[in-house]
Amino acid sequence: MILKLLNTEEIGFNYIIASVGALVALVDFGFAPQFIRNIAYVFSGAKSLKKEGVADFVESNDISYHLLAALITTAKKVYAILGMIALLLLLSVGTIYVYHVTQGFTNVDHSLIIWIVFSMSMFFQIYYDYYNFCLIGAGKIKQAQIAQISTQLFKIILTIILLLLGLGLLGVVLAYLISPFLNRFLAYRFFFVTAMKKELKKWRIEKEEIKQTFSIIWHNAKNAGICKLAQYLTYNTTLLLVGVFCSLEEVASYGLTIQLYGVICAGAITLMDAYQPLLASLIVSNKQKTLRNKAALGMFAFYGVYVFGAAILILLGNPILNLMGANANLPSSTILLTYAIFYFLYNNMWQMCQVLIAANQYPFTKSLLYTSVWMVVLGILSLKYTEFGLMGVVLVTGMVQLYTDYYWVKKVLIFLKIDMFSFIILGLRQGVNICLNGVENMGLRMKYGK
Repeated sequence: MILKLLNTEEIGFNYIIASVGALVALVDFGFAPQFIRNIAYVFSGAKSLKKEGVADFVESNDISYHLLAALITTAKKVYAILGMIALLLLLSVGTIYVYHVTQGFTNVDHSLIIWIVFSMSMFFQIYYDYYNFCLIGAGKIKQAQIAQISTQLFKIILTIILLLLGLGLLGVVLAYLISPFLNRFLAYRFFFVTAMKKELKKWRIEKEEIKQTFSIIWHNAKNAGICKLAQYLTYNTTLLLVGVFCSLEEVASYGLTIQLYGVICAGAITLMDAYQPLLASLIVSNKQKTLRNKAALGMFAFYGVYVFGAAILILLGNPILNLMGANANLPSSTILLTYAIFYFLYNNMWQMCQVLIAANQYPFTKSLLYTSVWMVVLGILSLKYTEFGLMGVVLVTGMVQLYTDYYWVKKVLIFLKIDMFSFIILGLRQGVNICLNGVENMGLRMKYGK
């Protein structure tokens, strides 16, 4: 609906807004995975937290609600501060950038108001994030997905309604502003059930304990934050650079490419994302074989979904957009294929590294940051001094990261004590078994009418 009802300038501005929003989301600076993982440790029986590695596992079903209360209280205060930092950055530095790309707020109607509304939406989105982390860390993956999917569906429906009412891009950002409140409501209801609230109310967390908990979380949050910065520099920054050196029409084309591959990848990594608390729990309890099996199955799902989705996008992307009457098109098939290959290699490396992250280890931080900085530098040089355009940006982004993509996958395989071929076969075997069991169960249900 956005591609059909907005003009090319508005579509380009929409992708710029999303890219700047992703930049500001970096104020999280790696706190999210730290809170998720440490909450998972607590629900797995941990009675204390460590800055590096994991505390000794205690075979017990008892949850340390005191430790859990300290984590939740710390998370609430941290995300209130992060939300305010994000808002200030958006309304100051972000406004200057938007003023530049919209030629003084002139080539997109109501661009200043749109920007202010979007800035407020980012504050609430960041501030309420910790509710989702509590759910995921507690292993309530189904409830977390229900909250997030419901929120996204609500945002989509509201966006369509506001677009049809003629509010244009302003309607899109208004939907962004309203939707975090639904997510907060659902996540709160799912996590803070009566028994949970009763247990947590027993504990009053003092400032000193909050500082101590923050110190533990911050130790690796800064490493995770550097990784997030590297991720942003790898792909989102290139869109901002295209916005400086190219037209809004090219920005719309490249932004659409990033968005659609992002959607494909989000679907492909769903199982690995869902496994994060489980991987942390398996590492705490030293269950190496199960850890290897789950990691292999998660990556098998990633490979299958990504390859299928990328093939559909390359072959049918533009025909579908033309059928929709969209006011923006994808770049050439050559660019789409090249982007697909490099984006696959990068996400393969990053998803494999989730195993190390589950073990509270970040040995890859510096190499990811150095690689991403080189991508930005070479991307600027390519756009400014060559005629390669979007293809130049894609090639630079992909080729610089090739060694990093190979090196850290190899390190994770060593950690799991398996080679790549055996790892893929292990994932394939488990995937096939799950499919066969599903077919068998379906046949039994049809036979017995259950």
